[in-house]
Amino acid sequence: MDSPLRIEIPLSPKTPSDRRAGLLRLAVIALCLVMTFWALAGLVRWRAERTELVEILKQIQVGDSHQTAIRRVSFERTSHHARLIVARALVYDVLTTEPNATSVDRLTRAHDLAREVLVEQPNSWQASMLLGASTYLEWSLRSDRRLFTSAPDWERPLLKAVAEADGKPEPRRFLLSAYLETWAALSAEKKALTRDLIEQAFRDDPDSLARLLPIWLEVAEDLSSALEVIPDRPAAWQLLKRDFAGTHEWDSFGLAHTRYLDALERQLTRNLDEAGKRLRLGDYYNGRTMCLRVVVAAPPDGRFAALVAQALELYPPGLHGLSSSEALRKWLLWSLELNAVSIDPFSSHVLSRLTDAVGEIEPPIGALASLIGEDLYQTKRYEKLEPAKNAPAWAPFLIAKTQRLIDRQELSLAEETLAEVHRSARGRASYWLARQRLARATGDLVDLASADRELADLRAEEWQSHQWRWRGHRASIEIYPERAASGIEIQLGEAPGQGAVVQVMWDGTAITHMPVRAQETLEIEWEVTPRPHQLELRSLAGGEVYPGRVLLLESSAGDPAS
Repeated sequence: MDSPLRIEIPLSPKTPSDRRAGLLRLAVIALCLVMTFWALAGLVRWRAERTELVEILKQIQVGDSHQTAIRRVSFERTSHHARLIVARALVYDVLTTEPNATSVDRLTRAHDLAREVLVEQPNSWQASMLLGASTYLEWSLRSDRRLFTSAPDWERPLLKAVAEADGKPEPRRFLLSAYLETWAALSAEKKALTRDLIEQAFRDDPDSLARLLPIWLEVAEDLSSALEVIPDRPAAWQLLKRDFAGTHEWDSFGLAHTRYLDALERQLTRNLDEAGKRLRLGDYYNGRTMCLRVVVAAPPDGRFAALVAQALELYPPGLHGLSSSEALRKWLLWSLELNAVSIDPFSSHVLSRLTDAVGEIEPPIGALASLIGEDLYQTKRYEKLEPAKNAPAWAPFLIAKTQRLIDRQELSLAEETLAEVHRSARGRASYWLARQRLARATGDLVDLASADRELADLRAEEWQSHQWRWRGHRASIEIYPERAASGIEIQLGEAPGQGAVVQVMWDGTAITHMPVRAQETLEIEWEVTPRPHQLELRSLAGGEVYPGRVLLLESSAGDPAS
């Protein structure tokens, strides 16, 4: 039997290049396996680290921000971001809670986390900030001398963070806190730098102003130096007033209140100019809003009446926010109260616009406002809402209406109107002045003599404590001086033991404010004319102050009685 046919194909021998290619493939496969192993190992380590970081957060006093931090770390994919989140949470937890046994440990942990991030991310301003802040806070809590002797350890990372944070206020806030705490040990150059940083921070960051202002007031050389860095904004001076009130520094409070009023007037003037420009350009929404803000921000005071009148003149027809109604109402009541002493701070047109802006109000107030605003339709409407007008609340309206009826020579109706005035208002000068004028117009000599006699009895040189009337926290008194004088004297009754600051208003305008104590006598130089005036005393800070007797000072020069 024949053997099977065998065909042999000769194999070419492996060349060196083939062997090298095989080895390279094996190396690539090995490298991939190693990389996969390390990736898996890194993932395992990262999961373990992330679990550890979450546990650290859970040990902190839990609030909304910490719950958010826990969620962020739980889903974070990069370790350095997670470490920054935890380091920040640890630092702010120490800042916002009372120091305890774990505070230093938390700051140490925050320090280590921030340093680890800086190794991976040398340009991280947040890591630099947290490294410097945790170092500074830890040494401060431990009263460690290194806070002063090794100041570069916290100063350098904070300065680096300030330089790299692109104007963000947070690093600067930490740096300033450290500088202010170590103020006594700073060189003159460092103090000058701190003042510059303080001025910039207070100007650009309201939160820094609120946080650092009390510390700055403690370390500043004097009050003048402290005030140099305060920005020219009403809100800044309000914060300063609050701090001075808290420490009962009444003279400083008075100075801050003066600066506040000056800054407010400048701001409202700028706002009004801007509102006018916007309205001229057709931007009615923003222009109207800015006009309304002027009225809302200005306190009812004759100093700001012209600005409010301009805002109301500019204000185009349309809706306003309900939140502004109370401020508008205060201005309306302020103007109506002055009508009782024959002062109308607003024109009839402006008052009419103010009344419309306030909206629906009590009939006696609405009727008086509409009458002065010369809106006869609204006046009659309010009158019809309450046909019986012999209540005390209607007295100002009835007296004002009598005066206008006399102007129109409707004397019979004027007599009927004046007869409706409630008896509680018949002791006021405004009532007897209207009655005196009506008697002259009608030729009733008997009634004229009676009015003259009553007005003579109302004229006085002193008024007693029981004549003051309280409206909320404001005490006011209507006085009718029998002569001109160079000022008034107010004798105080009760006042808070730590003192207070009061503001004196004359005919609706603040004329002075001053610190006071119980049983003190205030002498206020002001031109007093022999006609009815409204005097008001209100407490600005410290608590209620109760006024007592009021007296006229010496007669003004040139007055026949002098």
